[in-house]
Amino acid sequence: MTMAQITAALENIGPMTSLELRTHTGLTRATTDDQIGRLRKLKMIHVFSWQRQPSGQRGAISPVYGLGDFADAERLPRKPQAQRSAEYNVRHRIIIAARRSPVRKQAAGVWAGLGAKPKRVNISA
Repeated sequence: MTMAQITAALENIGPMTSLELRTHTGLTRATTDDQIGRLRKLKMIHVFSWQRQPSGQRGAISPVYGLGDFADAERLPRKPQAQRSAEYNVRHRIIIAARRSPVRKQAAGVWAGLGAKPKRVNISA
């Protein structure tokens, strides 16, 4: 039944990632991944292409599955270190700026502010 759901979704909608298959079929992650593995062994589906995650999301590259016994698409190359660092710096620029800031306030201790209080001056005389 679940294999039929996955193949029907791919037939009706077209190539999809495992996340998209889960949302369209309503199956759990474990079930979807298990059925994808079985369908790939039976040569009923293949890796149609690879998709990079939108910036700001975790996970590098996701396979996009399609129907048919075709050769799998070549995996996308990893981004160069300079590009990964630049993207990281954009995402974390506020934190990095705070770390580089020359002005750092020292945390007040537990007894801060408990010292002698200034005397009040009585002006009513």
